[in-house]
Amino acid sequence: MIKILNFNSKYNFVLLRTLYHKSWPKDYTYESAKALENYWRPQLEKCQESYSNNKEIKENLQKKYVLSMFPYPSGRLHLGHVRVYTLNDVLARYNRLRGFYVINPIGFDSFGLPAENAAIERNIEPDVWTDSNVKYMKNQLRELSFSFDWNRELSTCKPSYYKWTQYLFLQMYLKGIVFKKEALVNWDPVDKTVLANEQIDENGKSWRSGALVEKKILKQWFIKSSAYAKSLMDSMENLSTDDWEIVKNIQKMWIGKCNGCFIDFDLEYEDKSLEKTILSVFTPSPQGVYGVSHININKHHLILKSFKQHTEENNKVPCYAINPFTKEKIPVYLKNESEFGTLNSQGIPYLDAKLAIPSLDTIDKKFAIENGLKFRDIIFDQKLINSQKFDGYNFSDAFKLACEDLLKMNRGGHITSERLSDWCISRQRYWGCPIPLVYCDKCEVVPVPLDQLPVELPKMKNNNSSLKNNNWHHTKCPNCGGPAVRETDTMDTFMDSSWYYLRYLDIENKKEPFGTEVAMKDMPVDIYIGGVEHAMTHLFVSRLICHFLYDSKKLPSKEPFKRFIAMGMVKGETFKTKNGRYVQAKNVKKISEKFYCSQTDEELTVDFEKMSKSKLNGIDPQDMIQKYGVDFTRLFLLSFVHPKSDRNFMLSSDMVNGTLGIFQKLWELVGTACYEIEKLNPHENEDSNQKLKLNNELYRVRNSQISMINYNLNENFNLPSYLVAFSKIIKFLKKYPARHYDENFYKLLAETLIIASPVIPHFTSECWSKIKNIQLLNKHFDFDKLVVEQKWPDVDSNWMLDLNLNVNGKNAMLLKINPKELEDLNLKAAIELFQNGKCLEQKLKKSLDNYEMSLMIKPFLKATLYLNEKK
Repeated sequence: MIKILNFNSKYNFVLLRTLYHKSWPKDYTYESAKALENYWRPQLEKCQESYSNNKEIKENLQKKYVLSMFPYPSGRLHLGHVRVYTLNDVLARYNRLRGFYVINPIGFDSFGLPAENAAIERNIEPDVWTDSNVKYMKNQLRELSFSFDWNRELSTCKPSYYKWTQYLFLQMYLKGIVFKKEALVNWDPVDKTVLANEQIDENGKSWRSGALVEKKILKQWFIKSSAYAKSLMDSMENLSTDDWEIVKNIQKMWIGKCNGCFIDFDLEYEDKSLEKTILSVFTPSPQGVYGVSHININKHHLILKSFKQHTEENNKVPCYAINPFTKEKIPVYLKNESEFGTLNSQGIPYLDAKLAIPSLDTIDKKFAIENGLKFRDIIFDQKLINSQKFDGYNFSDAFKLACEDLLKMNRGGHITSERLSDWCISRQRYWGCPIPLVYCDKCEVVPVPLDQLPVELPKMKNNNSSLKNNNWHHTKCPNCGGPAVRETDTMDTFMDSSWYYLRYLDIENKKEPFGTEVAMKDMPVDIYIGGVEHAMTHLFVSRLICHFLYDSKKLPSKEPFKRFIAMGMVKGETFKTKNGRYVQAKNVKKISEKFYCSQTDEELTVDFEKMSKSKLNGIDPQDMIQKYGVDFTRLFLLSFVHPKSDRNFMLSSDMVNGTLGIFQKLWELVGTACYEIEKLNPHENEDSNQKLKLNNELYRVRNSQISMINYNLNENFNLPSYLVAFSKIIKFLKKYPARHYDENFYKLLAETLIIASPVIPHFTSECWSKIKNIQLLNKHFDFDKLVVEQKWPDVDSNWMLDLNLNVNGKNAMLLKINPKELEDLNLKAAIELFQNGKCLEQKLKKSLDNYEMSLMIKPFLKATLYLNEKK
């Protein structure tokens, strides 16, 4: 029986521990759970601290970098946070038990508009509000016994962190990857800041303020993501399809087909009072630049805002573009937007300018002739003519040459798509990373010298979040010493989170963001965990920054993350009236399988939606912890549903009792085992046949379930299957006759505690302390260490796994191989194993040369060699 007791009652833990070591209670209660967790939490923390500070471990063990996306310090953890960080903790603890040096840091993504608005509402500084939230959330994380390395903790709003965000910005600025231009941006009129496209809902409203988004022309700072479009697209092929499928599909659609480049033309206006500017034009045919007759723009192009007079479609615009190769003037015409190809989600063409090359397009040729425009024929017999250095080349072969020349001239040339926009990082708000640039009348735009970083935010006075017209705003030019003003835009918070996983690795470095030697050793992140809603922006810009740093020879690979677990949402049950009003669960009554509002008797529709205050369906994890305990909460959140799937969260009695049953069975098993060990007599007459049968079954259960667990924790991250597997071991041990308890039984019981410890560390720590007096286990385990410090159990070396041969879609042969052979298996070795049996040729109608061959390995479980006849 599992007793539900009140956690609010006082309980003396010292007496409880003494009592348990003398007499193991039959029932594991909620009260004992709370008491045990309060006792073991500080010991687990001390154990983790010792591990984090152990230099020998860092230097001698192979690393495993396990990372979950750091939280925004909104004030309290929600169930989605707890689910993510519990999975993270299980994988970190598992790999530590396997003998890896596990890097498992945590920090806080602490810049952002919500903190600024909250601070203004409360008349306090944003850093005060943020720090108080960080402190509260840290306490919650510690209560859950997550094995984070707190030595690596960071917060993006601290000058010690954003100094290096500014440093990275300047590195990109100096290499031409950061630039400023006028742009038509999404403007939130309530929060008074720019929004990325991903921050606008399907109704055109801001995701945060709910305001209808406006269009506004502003001069903004951009990172030239188009310069890395092809690199980002090509590199996705190296990412595991299973992990990255959703992300790859989203990012491939966002990037688009990389089949062209931008050419940057100098633009001269007929009105000489207008300042010269740059006209960037995408073209799939930069090698046709010698044959350009004119440039077409549509009504969305910003240069039209420069002219007082209105221009009709098909008429010339009062400006000229200068051909970077020939220096000839190219006329610009306004054309209907229907001629500009694919539309974006807002119904506007991705392109606002196109090159007209009559040799490549009959419509352009007709227009050029009708309007008397000069142009050259540049193609004859599929080869380029009248194109100077490109003459004689096949048209397609000259594409790369043209791009290379444009890059040398700093006139574009990066292979990209027509769809991908450069990343606007300017935000018109206070609580963000300051952009480290100043404006001087004499020197123009001047980067702040590196030795003057960080450019720190001033204190916000009298709830005024403006950075303009104050002492901070006015400064001296670093070049000439004359008067200057600082840039008052701050950076998009995605810039802060684009590289934080690198700072974790070298958090004490005072000379640079991270040491190259450290990054070469510890990157990439092996397992990255977070919400799939971040697949667009966060993962894209993180990849972008890493591609830049790889080109700068700072990283060992372009991609920051090897494996990615895209966590599903935790959804809560909602009750809604016909007019869309949400009703709290406590005000709902159920009559004949239908639901009604107890206050108005209105019939309600029931659904599961993302938890939020407005939908009245949130569940505070603290309530769960207070009622059931930490280990129960951890186990419950990882049960029933794969982490990648959405979780319709319910605390039904069947689900609660099923979860509690795992604790109770293991608790009873430990108590019984310790009681029976005192009666164990190895010389007692036994049924040898029964004993042999039990040992064979134990051997099978142990190896099959450990193999399955290893697969689920290493390969497909199926946590419910992991939990089912160790529950099967518990079930088997529960049925094991007490009179046959022997060394093998007790060894598997101890191993079961080790296997369960990543998810329920407090409970298994107490059970481990109970069995440590069983002397026959001393040669197998180090009982001077906690259960979380033990060695993960290996599969027996003589345990045999399946190697299948599949010929033309049918299973043809089966061999048995040991775990080491499976671990080392490759295509050549698999073929040789079947050939050694001298049966392969008999199964095949033709020689091996006539077959396409592939090998599929399910690590820890099995492998299949596929042979398919060539067509």
